[in-house]
Parts: sequence; C-alpha cells; structure tokens
Amino acid sequence: FPKARIYFKTGNHEERFKHYLFNNAPEFANVIFLEELLKLSDFSIDFIDEKRPIKAGKLFILHGHELYSGAGTVNVARTIRLKTNENTLIGHFHKTQEDFARTLGENIMGAWGVGCLCGLSPLYMPINNWNNGFAHVEIDSNGFFNVHNKKIIDGVVR
Repeated sequence: FPKARIYFKTGNHEERFKHYLFNNAPEFANVIFLEELLKLSDFSIDFIDEKRPIKAGKLFILHGHELYSGAGTVNVARTIRLKTNENTLIGHFHKTQEDFARTLGENIMGAWGVGCLCGLSPLYMPINNWNNGFAHVEIDSNGFFNVHNKKIIDGVVR
C-alpha cells in the first residue's frame, strides 16, 4: 500500500513497556521512546500514544483496552457495536469478526474485530481462539469507509 497512511496505535503491551521503564529504570523513562526504537518515522508511520479513540472518516478505531469488555467475549464485534453504538474497528482481542445491525432510522452500523500479527500460542495464554489478521480501511472524501478485514491462514492473506 505505497500511498496509504499508516498509524501505529499503542495498546496494552506498549503500555507495559512504558510502565516497565518507569518502575525499573526511571532514569531512562524520559529518554527511551518506543516510536524511536521502532524507527517509525523512518517509514512515515504516525504514532498514536494515547488511550483514546481515533476517527477515520465515519469509523472509530480503538485498540480495545480503552473499552474493556472481557477477555472471554465470544462475539467481540457484536459486543463492541452494542457498547459504542458507532461504527467501530477494534484490535486487542486477536479475532477477525464483523457484526452489523440496521438502526430504527434505517442506518447501517457495524463493528469489526481485527486479528493479530503475533504468535498464536504465547506462554501467558497458549490455549486461545485467536487468528492472525489485519484490516485495511478505505475512506472516501465524504468520510464513508470500506473495511477490508483480512485473515492470514497458513501464511496466506484471505
């Protein structure tokens, strides 16, 4: 996607890095910055380091730890749609899902859960129902959007 703007939105794991520095090496906490370690500016990647929703056209984007809904949630996308009452794309739960509803005013509202780009059997939770994946979002000049919520299965984007 050579023309795409890419954003790196921090989540709970990145927050752990920051907390680790403050708790174990406070003298480095204001010297070592994750976005510099990852060289995000070398790749023109925008870094978003706050716990806040961002908006891409008419789509809200959350990491998920900002709107906690329980790790055991079966249908993340539906839960998020019901909690936000907005079109919402969410990470954190490592599951590719989507859920749609028509409102009383005949608007379509949707929510998307995005897969992860990490290992699927980490030591802290080796048994789970995660999947690898990512989302690509297209936004037109009116703010309308199209979410391409991709799964990666056996190394193939589907």
